[in-house]
Amino acid sequence: MTTMNDIEAATKAFADARSTLVDRTTALRDELEKVRRKHLRGIRKAVADTKAAQTLLTNRIDGARELFEKPRSTVFHGVKVGLQKSKDTLEWSDSRLVAERVNELLPEQRDTLIEVTYKPVVGALMQLDANTLKSIGVRQVPGRDSILIKPVDGGVEKLVTALLKEIDQVEGDEEVPA
Repeated sequence: MTTMNDIEAATKAFADARSTLVDRTTALRDELEKVRRKHLRGIRKAVADTKAAQTLLTNRIDGARELFEKPRSTVFHGVKVGLQKSKDTLEWSDSRLVAERVNELLPEQRDTLIEVTYKPVVGALMQLDANTLKSIGVRQVPGRDSILIKPVDGGVEKLVTALLKEIDQVEGDEEVPA
């Protein structure tokens, strides 16, 4: 039978293993931050230069649309440029009005042209009393105790959680260093 001492010992083993993981994760995060800072200025400049070059190219193409009548596009330096027709779209200002007109003018196509969605709102239903819930066919399921393992430090919790999920997804073909 498991005793509280057994649980305390298993908790210590978990806390120690997690502490090592946090230390390694923190070291990784710190090194990644150094690399990010090292390259960020150059990346920002490259983004600005790219946006400026794209704006210039867009303006040149827009000012010379006649060059792209046939063919409508061409490739220079690995970049396709020219004109391209976007997909047609539909617009309306009032969905309810369009649905009413379909019902009125095209009743035989109503099931194809109108989508009706009815869905209970859980948050609102939670406000109802048990008798009302029962009368509308909703069961109230009480919460259950579940195992709680949640470190209280929280400093790098998201990164550690993400790494743990990523490690769970790896198929085990790499050895994890000690």
